[in-house]
Amino acid sequence: MITCKPSDYLTISLIPDKDNNIDLADFITLLLDTMHLSDMLPLMRFMCSTSKYEQILRYEDIQIKIPYAENYKKQGICLEFSGNGVNYYIEWLKSKYNTSLRSACRRFYALVTKGFKPNCSRFDVAFDEKILNSGEEKYLDLDVIESTLRSRCFVSCFRKGDPDHSSGEFSSVLIDLSKADEKLHCDFISSMNLSNGVVGKTIQLGKRNSSSVVRFYDKRAEQEVKGVELPNNLSSWVRCECEFKKLNANSVMMKFVELSEKDFVTYCSGVLLNLIRFINLDRSRRSNCTVCDWWLGFLKHAKRAKLVHFKPQRNKYIRAVAYQKKSVSACLTAISMCDPREIRSIYESGLDMVADSKSAQAIIADYNALKNLSPYEFDKECHRSLDPLTGVQFLRLFTAKSDDEFNQFLSELKKEIA
Repeated sequence: MITCKPSDYLTISLIPDKDNNIDLADFITLLLDTMHLSDMLPLMRFMCSTSKYEQILRYEDIQIKIPYAENYKKQGICLEFSGNGVNYYIEWLKSKYNTSLRSACRRFYALVTKGFKPNCSRFDVAFDEKILNSGEEKYLDLDVIESTLRSRCFVSCFRKGDPDHSSGEFSSVLIDLSKADEKLHCDFISSMNLSNGVVGKTIQLGKRNSSSVVRFYDKRAEQEVKGVELPNNLSSWVRCECEFKKLNANSVMMKFVELSEKDFVTYCSGVLLNLIRFINLDRSRRSNCTVCDWWLGFLKHAKRAKLVHFKPQRNKYIRAVAYQKKSVSACLTAISMCDPREIRSIYESGLDMVADSKSAQAIIADYNALKNLSPYEFDKECHRSLDPLTGVQFLRLFTAKSDDEFNQFLSELKKEIA
């Protein structure tokens, strides 16, 4: 039996737009009311303060992180739900408000229409394969997955990893792809429950701080270690977990609020198939090889899908100049004060590399585009390139909808908090 948990870990934050003058107390009230958490606030207990947050409150693995008053317009307020926290929150929404997590997330995104920027920094999706009856077909076998990876029978979208390393009882193994300069960071971790000798295995694809990480592990062994009572006929429980962070988390959460739960599961299966394909070596090129039947069977024969996020169109010349003034000018000044000859050598070195630098060519092209603008148009372009994105502009980056479709989507969201 294969099931999917659409959200197994969730971290979101809300930031006021540049011209939004809401005070901190009203800001907290608005967010908690929107997420149906106001009644939970009295149950929250103060955990700690940090250099970033004045208060971190917690109840049932749900955390509210409140910044210092002078920083809240830049940082925003953060809500973090662990796996258990998401479970509790879903039950909370259902029992007290007769609503769903998807509806709560739609309400959260609807705040863009009130002058806020909603951001998702982590969104996990978990696929579980539980074998309860001897006749059920088993698709995931951790030993088979490890063997397939070690024999390089896969195609991956993960970026180049670090050199081989080992630390304590954990070891990391890099698996080369068809090209020598492409590598997949892959950790194989084994742990043992000393009370009964059960060995649990974890296979992690991608570096821990990557925007996407895929993790396979023995969920049955993990639950036994925690002392959870499991069904007697549960012979296997393997979890495939997708951890999305940063821009990728926003892209996945946007799909979560756009699609039905069934379509969202299909989409996530396609994203997983795009991230990692276990293959049969039956073609000369790995990218053309057929995918293993057990992997396609587990993913219900989904079609490959990609995460959606676009870069905002900003003038690179203007932004480069602003960066130089803010972060580089002091260093160059210090160098020139010590030995002015270094400045000349730095610029000469840069001139040698301009032709091969895509960023340099983009800066030059954007500068040429500014030359013939009127003073008014030039100032307008400066403001557009340097001003932070509004909530609506930020949300627009994570959907492939047309402008009309996106405006209709915003109208539908607005009804959630009307």
